[in-house]
Amino acid sequence: MPTLKKSIQTSLFALVGLTVSAIANAEVDGLLYATTPLDYELPKQITATCYEKENCPSIEVVYVDTNQVWLNVQMNRRIEEIAIGSTSMVEDAPKPAGIIEALNRFSLRQLDALPKDSGLYYALSVMPRYQGHIDDFELFAIDGYTYMGGAHGLPFTENMVFDLNTRQQITLDDMLLPKQKPKFEALAHQAYRQWIRHAMPDANAEDYERGWTFSLSDNVTFGADGIEILYQPYEISPYAMGMPTLVVDYDQLDGIIKPEILAKLQ
Repeated sequence: MPTLKKSIQTSLFALVGLTVSAIANAEVDGLLYATTPLDYELPKQITATCYEKENCPSIEVVYVDTNQVWLNVQMNRRIEEIAIGSTSMVEDAPKPAGIIEALNRFSLRQLDALPKDSGLYYALSVMPRYQGHIDDFELFAIDGYTYMGGAHGLPFTENMVFDLNTRQQITLDDMLLPKQKPKFEALAHQAYRQWIRHAMPDANAEDYERGWTFSLSDNVTFGADGIEILYQPYEISPYAMGMPTLVVDYDQLDGIIKPEILAKLQ
C-alpha cells in the first residue's frame, strides 16, 4: 500500500482586532503549499465595547496559496462557501453576498445574542490543511469551527481530493464505476457496524443503529489502506464521539472503483 506523505501543517490564529500576516511554505514533490490569512478587521461597532470586556469575536479565515492557481481557485471558493454558510446559521436572513459582509454580520450578531455582562464570545474559523498525496492525487481538508454560545462549539471537516492530471476535484461519484454506488454503500455500512463494535464494544449494535441511522457520506479521501469516509458530529453518532471515520479497504473495491484510479491506490 502507498504511504501518505506527512504534510507540513500550519496553525495560524488571527486574533481579532490585530492584523496577522503569516505564511507557511512546504515544497512537496513540485507542489509549493502555503497558507495566508484573510485580512479582516472587526466593525468599530463591535470593538467599541468588546476590547474593554475582552470578549471580542474570534474570527479566522485562512486561504490556500500554492503554486497551482487552479487549485487555489477551487479550494478558496469552497473555504469562502463554508465560512459564509457558517455565519448564516445565526439568523434567518438572506445569505450574505461576500465573505466580509458575512463576517461582519456574524460579529454584529454577538451584540444582540450575548448578555452585556457575558465574558463569552463568538468564534469562527475556517482553514485548509494539506494531507499529503498518493500518486497523482493531492489530498486536502478544510477544517472549520463555529461557536455561538451554548455548551460547546461545532467543529467541521471536509475532505477534498484533486487530480493533478485533470486539475479538478474528484468526488465519490467521480471515483465510482457506473451503477456501483449501492455496492459501495453496502461496504460502507459494513464498516459502520465494525466501527460501532470497535468504538462501543459493550453497546448493542442494532440498538445503536436504530438511534443513529447509517447514511452514506460523500465526504471521502484516499487513505493508506482504503477510502476513508468522514462524518461530522451528530451525523451518525453523538457529539461526544467526535468525527467518526469509516474505511472501505481498497482490496474490496475491485469492480466498484474505476480501475485507473484503483491502480494508483494499491
